[in-house]
Amino acid sequence: MAFRSLSQSFYAHEISPRVHTGPALTWVPSYSIKKPKTNRYPSLNGVDPKFRRNHRHALHGTAKALKERKEGKREVA
Repeated sequence: MAFRSLSQSFYAHEISPRVHTGPALTWVPSYSIKKPKTNRYPSLNGVDPKFRRNHRHALHGTAKALKERKEGKREVA
């Protein structure tokens, strides 16, 4: 099996679009470009304590209203 040498420009042309593909191809380098991981609900650490307290009560009220609407006790959530 004979291997032909490839110019650097050919290799760069081949590899550059594949850097974005991730682990689907086995020969892609491990330093491929990946999206940053994000949480579904970002942490509230460092947020105003007054806002956090009010937010907790607001979530409870919303859940209570949704439960009542589901049971038929309330018309609008």
